[in-house]
Amino acid sequence: MQWIVEKFLKFEGSDKQKPRDGYVQFGFHTASGNLYAIDNEQHWVGLVNHEGALSWTAGPNVVVASVPHLHVELEEPHYVCDAPDGSILVASSGNCRVYKLDRLTNMASLLIDGHSLGITFLGNSVVDMHGNIRVNEVKGCKIHKFSSWGELLLTFGNGVPGFQPGTVAREDAQFNWVYDLRLGPDGNIYVLDSRNYAVRVIDTVRETVTTVAGTGSGGYDGDGGEPISATFGSNPNTYFDGPWSLSLDEHGNIYVGDTWNRAIRVITADRTSIKTLAGSSDGLDLYHICGLDYYAGQLFIPLWDGELVVLRHGKYSARHPTEVPLK
Repeated sequence: MQWIVEKFLKFEGSDKQKPRDGYVQFGFHTASGNLYAIDNEQHWVGLVNHEGALSWTAGPNVVVASVPHLHVELEEPHYVCDAPDGSILVASSGNCRVYKLDRLTNMASLLIDGHSLGITFLGNSVVDMHGNIRVNEVKGCKIHKFSSWGELLLTFGNGVPGFQPGTVAREDAQFNWVYDLRLGPDGNIYVLDSRNYAVRVIDTVRETVTTVAGTGSGGYDGDGGEPISATFGSNPNTYFDGPWSLSLDEHGNIYVGDTWNRAIRVITADRTSIKTLAGSSDGLDLYHICGLDYYAGQLFIPLWDGELVVLRHGKYSARHPTEVPLK
C-alpha cells in the first residue's frame, strides 16, 4: 500500500495559533487519541477539540481569553503524554521539569524537578506499560526511570558519550545526545540516539539496551537492507547533529525523521528492512524535519520553518480532498 500526501500546510504569523489542521513544531496525538497543541516558544499547551478549537490551555499566561486556562510554570514545553489516572504529563524542557495536569480537578503539580537531580536539558516524558516514567536527558546522554509519583528509580548511561552495537546491560549503556523517546506497542521504550545516528530499544522487563538500527556513523545508506547496517543523516556543522524525531505505529514499524537527509525512513516491525518512505528523491522537500507523530494511519511531519506535512497510508480512508500520491 502506498503513502499519500494528504496535506501540506504553511503556517505564517498568527496562523501558528490556529490548531485546527495540526500544529507546527511540537504536539499532536497522545496514545488515547487526544490532540494537543504545544507552543514551545510561547510556553503553553492546549487540548484541541473535534471542531478544531482549543478546549483548554495551560501555561504561565492566558492564551485565549474565552478558553479555560490552567496556570502552570511551563517553559519551552516539548512533549505531552497520557498518565494511567487520566491526567497528562507535560515535559517542560526550559526549566527541566515534568508537570502533571489534571483537568478534572483543574490542578497542576510538579512531578519531577530535573534541576534538583542535575539534569540540564530534559527531553520527553513517556509513561511505560508498568506506569513508570521514562525521561531522556538530551545533552547529558542519559535516560532516567521514575516511579509514577516522581521518585528516581534507575538511570541508563554514565553521561559520557559512547555507542554500543548489540545488547548491553543497563549499567553499561552509553548514549550520545538522545533527542526522542517513545513507547512501542510491545511495551518497550524506543530511543533515538541521535549523535550516534542510531535507534536503540530499552527492554522494560530486563532493563537492557539493544541497538536495532544504525552503525554509529552518519550517512545515507542501507535502504533495502538490514537496519543495523543503515546510516542516518549527519551535519557536523550544526548544534543538533543526527536525526531529530521518532515515532511508531500500532504494528511496531519505526519511523525516523532523518533530518539532515530530508527524509522519513521506516524500519519494519520485524527489524529486517529499512527504506525511505518520503522525501529526498521523491519530489517532497522535507527540509528541517523537527518532529514526528503517527496516529490512525497518518504521519504528521512538522518542518522547522513553519510547514506541516501530513501523509496518509493508502489503506485508510481519505480525510482531506487534496491528496497527492508520492512519486
